[in-house]
Amino acid sequence: MDEIKIVKIGHPALRTVSSKVEDFQSDQVRDTIQLLSKIINENDQLDIGLAAPQLGINLRIFVTKIAAAPHRNDLVPDSLRIYINPELEFLSEDKNLFYEACSSLPRTLFGPVYRPRHIIVKAWDQAGLPFTLECDGLLARCILHEYDHLDGFLFTDRLENIRDLIDKEFLAEVKIKFPELKTNKNINIKRINYLV
Repeated sequence: MDEIKIVKIGHPALRTVSSKVEDFQSDQVRDTIQLLSKIINENDQLDIGLAAPQLGINLRIFVTKIAAAPHRNDLVPDSLRIYINPELEFLSEDKNLFYEACSSLPRTLFGPVYRPRHIIVKAWDQAGLPFTLECDGLLARCILHEYDHLDGFLFTDRLENIRDLIDKEFLAEVKIKFPELKTNKNINIKRINYLV
């Protein structure tokens, strides 16, 4: 396998609407899932999600994995999950603010993004089986962040003001002053159903 590289801001794949997966058993789909899974498993202390466009592959595929980590000490982990051709079926009107980062941007940049607190997503797994997932908290935010990549958006596009980007070290100071910004760490999976 060639060296895996996450593409950075400026790469055209990050600004392209990704194509729907038609053949779940194709080599390209299998290889993309394998690469995404490998990267997220090797970097799960930093990353919680990764989308195919971040590898320069414009297919509607992303993965999530929220592992236990020192900075996530009050979090119940969520194992690796693959989403193919995801569709957002419900977005709550209730939104919350949380600082996001992205592997396709410099690792030290964070920005405040409002996103729906509660979602329902329908997707297919690598076997081509459809499922729905209802969740909130950090997992919902991660799914929405990765879903944006499939449509050519970065979290910076969701900022109210680009001047709100801050450095990682300053973010730590902000979280001390405003502890409510830490409240999005919970993962609450309300329901997951396979539709077969």
